[in-house]
Amino acid sequence: MNRLTILLLSSVLILISIHTEANAASIPDAPTGLIATAVSPTQINLFWSAPANDGQSSITGYKIEYRVGSGSYSVLVANTASAATTYSHVGLTTDQTYTYHVYAINSVGTSASSSEASTTPTSSSSGTNPDAPTGLSAVPASPTQVNLSWSPPANNGGYPITGYKIEYRVGSGSYNTLVANTASTSTTYSHTGLTTGQVYIYHVYAITSFGTSTQPSSEAVAQPQSSSTLTVPGIPTGITATSVSPTQINLSWTAPSNNGGSPITGYKIEVKSGSGSYSVLVANTASAATAYSHTGLATGTTYSYRIYAINSVGTGAASSE
Repeated sequence: MNRLTILLLSSVLILISIHTEANAASIPDAPTGLIATAVSPTQINLFWSAPANDGQSSITGYKIEYRVGSGSYSVLVANTASAATTYSHVGLTTDQTYTYHVYAINSVGTSASSSEASTTPTSSSSGTNPDAPTGLSAVPASPTQVNLSWSPPANNGGYPITGYKIEYRVGSGSYNTLVANTASTSTTYSHTGLTTGQVYIYHVYAITSFGTSTQPSSEAVAQPQSSSTLTVPGIPTGITATSVSPTQINLSWTAPSNNGGSPITGYKIEVKSGSGSYSVLVANTASAATAYSHTGLATGTTYSYRIYAINSVGTGAASSE
């Protein structure tokens, strides 16, 4: 088993005794994946992803700044007062370049800024259809049920995803519409009332207010059997631990490839100091986020971690340390 440990050092190399402190909330990390898309000659739509680490305090809003051409940044919105990760900037000047960055806000304060995103609305600017969803999987959850899950497209064509169209076929038959529009951003769906032993094949389209993706996702195949059942999820992989200060370690990992047929709802995180025994750091993060900040640590102490995935069935096996 690979061992993942990390030693916290300060600028003065003094080891101090191990002690326990309550993890305090901190400012969140910066938002990621900022995209600016010109959807008309006078409008730019912004999209970004919430930070993986919210500082152990829920994101309550975002600060948005912009600049025109090579000018200085100005505040567009001091606080959106919403966890929504989209914003429309209207009333713009055609053929002018606009550059943006975004900050996350929680009860403690405001993060560093995201990376920049720039675009130039032109007389021909328009939204487009979204790309196809990715990573579609189909898992038999019972002898008569298949659970679907997928990821939203990286490119939404300049408009928020509002739903998904799901089609299926039985064996070598033709595709039929299962759901014309889920009218939800949820990326899971349960297909029930199926025939045990029959092969079902699925694909999914993304939908925005502009239109529907021209191509579906890749296909996913499932064959419910009399023994089919939901299971606990697989093991998280790729766990890394990064020392970001003398008293803080940031953890990140990859969700298990097999969710057991039920969406991941959280993670259990365990920690040990030095050669001691493991103890529970977080019983359930109650989030599908794959990052966590462990704060209030003892400088000079070695910490080891392992992580478990949780779904509606239960808790999976531990990751490697």
